[in-house]
Amino acid sequence: AGREREGWPLYGHRYRFFLKDAVEDVPEYVVQWGPFVRLAAEYGLHPIYKREFHDVFDEFREHAEFEPLLQRMKVVDQNGETDMDEDQWEAANIYVMFALEKREGGTRS
Repeated sequence: AGREREGWPLYGHRYRFFLKDAVEDVPEYVVQWGPFVRLAAEYGLHPIYKREFHDVFDEFREHAEFEPLLQRMKVVDQNGETDMDEDQWEAANIYVMFALEKREGGTRS
């Protein structure tokens, strides 16, 4: 994966996203995790949670708070089933959920 990313900017590698019947031609941006974490640390921010989309989806898909959101986003239908084909499902895993915690010691403010 490293070779194919050579030449990408560290922050904001732009691509265009389309999901049938949900979103059309939306610009999105990929951030390389390692450089992002190093930059965040300069501001005293440290990762405390990081999970891929598939893991978060499996954990929260039937949660009462998140199920309506998944339906509005057209990730699942009213029966909780997804219409995503294998390629769409694989592409969805480009998304990563994360949380940062502010700690003392950042070199920037």
